[in-house]
Amino acid sequence: MKRIFIAVDVEDELKHYLEKLIDEIGGLNIPSIRLVKPENIHITLKFLGEVEDDRVDDIIEALTGIDKRFNRKVSKILGIGAFPNMRRPHVLWLGIDDGKEQFSKMADFINNSLSIYGFTKNSRPFSPHLTLGRFKKPISNLNSYVGKLNVPDVEFGINRITIYESKLFQTGPVYTAIKHFTLTRRKNGK
Repeated sequence: MKRIFIAVDVEDELKHYLEKLIDEIGGLNIPSIRLVKPENIHITLKFLGEVEDDRVDDIIEALTGIDKRFNRKVSKILGIGAFPNMRRPHVLWLGIDDGKEQFSKMADFINNSLSIYGFTKNSRPFSPHLTLGRFKKPISNLNSYVGKLNVPDVEFGINRITIYESKLFQTGPVYTAIKHFTLTRRKNGK
């Protein structure tokens, strides 16, 4: 069995920015938060969970052509938030402004393509985000910490979708790429 998810990779330049932001968040000593390692930051399009080894080829086949279907694009960080909300946070994230529609279309394509192979469709609406940390238990005063952060608008490229295997360890997850799909550019350069 492999623990599988499909994600949009983020560029090293954005990871460098996020590393600084994560260090800044770490300096706030927010209780009960486990911060994401900057090298593990991505935008999850679909989490499949435990998948039998022989089903990985089905996942690759289902996604074949996704690189031709979607174009490279520039997106932008919107701001900081939490799931399910700032009053009882479980996940601290950065929202995405530009490119939301393309991310939703990618997630729908992946959902529909995988359902042909018997994988369950996501029932919740897709919300593209970059996870910064997860809370072991929710805290009630997250706004007082987040208000101290300066989250400027940052643009980043959407260039590649990857199928990942995730192995969980005491020190945190380790992601291994199974297959990359590099997105094409439009002929007019946009």
